[in-house]
Amino acid sequence: LLPERFFFFGGAGEPLDRAISEYYHFKVTRSGASAEDDDVVAAVMKVPARRLCAYAEARQGTPPQEIHAMFDLVGTSELFDETATLLATRLGVPLLDALYVPAKNSSTTNAASVVAQESDFFQRQTNISSKSPAPTYKLKHATPEQSARVRARAGEAFEARSSDDYAFWRLATTHVKASVDPVALRHFSELQATVAAPCANYASSFHKAQCLWADNGCGQQCIAENAGRFFKKWPGRQRRATSGPRSRAAGREPVSHLSFPFTTINFP
Repeated sequence: LLPERFFFFGGAGEPLDRAISEYYHFKVTRSGASAEDDDVVAAVMKVPARRLCAYAEARQGTPPQEIHAMFDLVGTSELFDETATLLATRLGVPLLDALYVPAKNSSTTNAASVVAQESDFFQRQTNISSKSPAPTYKLKHATPEQSARVRARAGEAFEARSSDDYAFWRLATTHVKASVDPVALRHFSELQATVAAPCANYASSFHKAQCLWADNGCGQQCIAENAGRFFKKWPGRQRRATSGPRSRAAGREPVSHLSFPFTTINFP
C-alpha cells in the first residue's frame, strides 16, 4: 500500500537522441559494435515504437497526455538544470540537495566519460570478487555531426513511428519551461557551475564511497567540500541554497518532512 502522500517523478529525453545514446552506451562502448552511420541508423530504426511511453504507462496503450498527468513531475535531459531546480521546488528541499555530477553521458563528451565506473553493478552481474578492480569504460559517443547525419537520414521516419514518445517528451518540455522559477534556476545554475561541475574532473568522485548507489549520485563528498568552501567565501549566499524554495505551481505545496517512495524513470 502506498502512503497517503507520495511523489511520482520521471524523466524523458528527445527520442532520437535517446536512441543514439542508448546504442552508443550499450553496443558501441560496452560491446565494441560498429559506430558507422549505416549501423547507427539501422539500430535506431529497430527501437520499438512507444519505447518511452511503454516504459512509463500503467496500462498498455495509454495516451501520452494521460501518462504525463500521472506524474507529479516529468523532467527532460535537455532541461536538466531546470528539472533539478523544479524538483527541489516541488519537494521543498534545498537547491544544494539537487546538485549533480554528470556521468555516463553517451550523447556528448564530458570529463566524467573516462571514469564511468560501475563496480557494484559489474560485480553483481559477473560474480566477480569485490576485491577485483572495478572496470572503467572509456565512453564512446556520437559527435554532433554524426547525430545530424543520422537525423537527416532517419529522423522523419523515426518520429513518425515514435509519435507518442515525441508527444510525451514535448509535454514534459513545455511543462518544465513554464513551471521553473527563473530566480531559483539562476541560483541553482550558479551552485551547479561552482560547486558540483568541477567534481566531474576527479576520478575519486566516481569511487563507490562517493556514490549513493553503484555509479549513481556520485561526487557526494566532493560536492559537500566544495559547498563548504563556496559558502565560506560567500556566506550571504548560503541561505538561499540551503532553504527549501516554495513551489510556484498552483495548488501544489512542497512535499517536505514526509516519508514517500521516490519513483523515477532513468534519464537517457
